[in-house]
Amino acid sequence: MADLKTSKRKIEQLLNAGRLQDARRLGERLCAAHPRDADAWYLKGMAEAQSNAFDAAVQSFGRVLALAPNDAVTHYNLARIHRAQGRLEEAVAGYRAALRVRPDIAEAHNNLGELLREQGDYGQAEQHFRRALEINPKFIAAYLNLANTQRQKEDYAAARAVLDRALAIAANDADVYMTYGNVAKDEGVHEEALRLFERAVALRPEYAQAHFNCAVTLQELGRLDEARAAFRAALKFKPDYGEAYRQLVWGRAGDAERAADLASMERLWNAPGTDEEDRMHLAFGLGKVAEDKGDFDEAFRYFAAGNRFKRARIRYDITRDVDRTERLMAVFNAEFFAARSDWGCPDATPIVIVGMPRSGTSLAEQILASHPRVAGAGELRDLERVVHRTLPALRRDNFPEGALGLDRDAFAKLGEAYVARLRAHGGPEMPHVTDKMPGNFALLGMLRVMLPRARVIHCRRNALDTCWSIYKQFFGEGQRFAYDLEELGRYHRLYQRLMNHWATVLPGYVLEFEYESVIADLEGATRRLLEFCGLEWDERCLDFHRTERVVKTASVAQVRRPVYSSSVGIGEKYAPHLGPLIEALEGP
Repeated sequence: MADLKTSKRKIEQLLNAGRLQDARRLGERLCAAHPRDADAWYLKGMAEAQSNAFDAAVQSFGRVLALAPNDAVTHYNLARIHRAQGRLEEAVAGYRAALRVRPDIAEAHNNLGELLREQGDYGQAEQHFRRALEINPKFIAAYLNLANTQRQKEDYAAARAVLDRALAIAANDADVYMTYGNVAKDEGVHEEALRLFERAVALRPEYAQAHFNCAVTLQELGRLDEARAAFRAALKFKPDYGEAYRQLVWGRAGDAERAADLASMERLWNAPGTDEEDRMHLAFGLGKVAEDKGDFDEAFRYFAAGNRFKRARIRYDITRDVDRTERLMAVFNAEFFAARSDWGCPDATPIVIVGMPRSGTSLAEQILASHPRVAGAGELRDLERVVHRTLPALRRDNFPEGALGLDRDAFAKLGEAYVARLRAHGGPEMPHVTDKMPGNFALLGMLRVMLPRARVIHCRRNALDTCWSIYKQFFGEGQRFAYDLEELGRYHRLYQRLMNHWATVLPGYVLEFEYESVIADLEGATRRLLEFCGLEWDERCLDFHRTERVVKTASVAQVRRPVYSSSVGIGEKYAPHLGPLIEALEGP
């Protein structure tokens, strides 16, 4: 065998040439001949890592660190492998080890920051992104990560300032415009977001994600034909883009388009190399196509596969929701409200729409938002954030018991803070603003004391129809209970139990708005809804599908249509497959 130095140089040349298997074979021979040489093990590990032989690479890099514990580059590369394997705690430890030896590795700060942000540690993540930028002021990826961290903290002004700095360095970087567009979209400035996404497309026409973001924004703006064209542009540059196909088939399209999409989707579904993420989206899309054809057995098979993919990616323990429900009912009892009957802020701005997802909340909001005295703000996290982030006593680990110690002034200030947030969405002159976050049903006890004049609409729908409509829907975030039939049924029972509790301890505070009644008698249901909200009759509420406004929920296409009855009784069509759900709904 050639001398050690020559062999190492040869491995480097093979790596640079992409001849990974040759590099691995030479590395194995070199390490066998020189088992105490750390560089030989490092080169072998790099050849294995680049070949995606991650377990072997971990072993090789482990040998490097046994011989050279302070090798920062090896710690860094080992951390990257752990991250690729999903071993996030080991990855964090690896990046920290690299930085202890060499605090000036900007990439390690950036990568560590990404992991910390994924874990919800935004403060530490931000520190590492800033340190990466101190080391390398032109590190665009760190600017984007810092901006995204501030975006997740809802500090949009700070995120914009960071992105302005990035644009000063890289004025034609499509990724910067994409991130800027996401910030604008989160702020609710959809027209600006669309312009930014379009700028990203102009800079990089093959940028499939930018075309996709344009499509989603156009869809939310109600420009559905343009949205479909943009989804197809994304597919032109990424033909295996499962999420784009899912969005297309869930929207309305002609038979010819649907047939072509179906053929492409089935081809991708059956291809052994299709990425698992794409397969997940394809499953939800193929399920929708099968359902539209009336093949409910095939539809269920696809939907079940999509749910299995999604459930495997999330952490959820329903016992935590069971515990939360018990504690909410124990704290917010009749005595609690009797002692605070005249507390809170007297403002009547909020119309809060709650219920399970897919129960008609978007329909209720669209009807109300068609009234000239109501602004529809969509699904907001503002109530949750005001309750849990304003006072230390109400942080999640103290809630709901912390509410027992709040005085009259604290509840009034919480109500004022929530109204101020709604006003930012609906404008200062609009008498009422809707907030249709379905899960706010858990916060009605707080809301009643904060804002006793708020209107609360509870959207109800047949339990089996509701749960099936949830199960077949892909949610971008949240709704962790949705992807297993038994968990879904148990969660629905918890929700119904809590809503029954509110009806007992807060009589008259909540209007029951039944989906099936709306379908059977739109005008009658609309009159009851407007009367409860103190609004005069307006015919425009019956033509809600013509109202132009941003809609960001899973019902984005449905609310652009008049009422239809095809979803009533949908759960019964799948009943033979829904045993675990039906049993869970019925309870012990």
